[in-house]
Amino acid sequence: MFSLANQIAYNGHMVQQTASIAPLDHLPQSLWVDCTSNLAQEHWIPQQGAEMVSFCRQLLGMGVAPTDIFVISPFKSVSKQVETLIRRHGDLTGLQSGTIHTFQGKEAPIVLLLLGGNPERPGAMAWASERPNVLNVALTRAQHRFYVIGDRNLWRRYPHFDQLDRQLPPSELQVTFNE
Repeated sequence: MFSLANQIAYNGHMVQQTASIAPLDHLPQSLWVDCTSNLAQEHWIPQQGAEMVSFCRQLLGMGVAPTDIFVISPFKSVSKQVETLIRRHGDLTGLQSGTIHTFQGKEAPIVLLLLGGNPERPGAMAWASERPNVLNVALTRAQHRFYVIGDRNLWRRYPHFDQLDRQLPPSELQVTFNE
């Protein structure tokens, strides 16, 4: 993810210096979990939230501490719903969540980018992608792994997320909900 952030935001001039962290080589490589749905509440996609809970539980089951995971989103409505899910599911206590800008200047071994995004309100997704800053901040928070949950076909149409689409392999799990 360093090379992608370096490419989209720094024209190849960023220097990598990563602090030593506990080995997480047993975790899946950075990937994109494609989760599509035609149901949105503002920019919150409930099915993506359910997938986030399941994915985080898998990581916890692999020995990851909840405090080692940031769940971030470009949208406040999504981050508020994530906070509600964390409170509702006691086993997720310790996960840190918020908007991408909340985490500026902070790092974690694992970053999970929960995209959300209402297909009927594309202006917000266009805003999130118009400059590399939003994606760059998300990418550079991750020390070891970067996971994305969101509608891949929808987001790859936008600048910078098209590059993310080319760099991140798809998850073997493809999640589609039809309401």
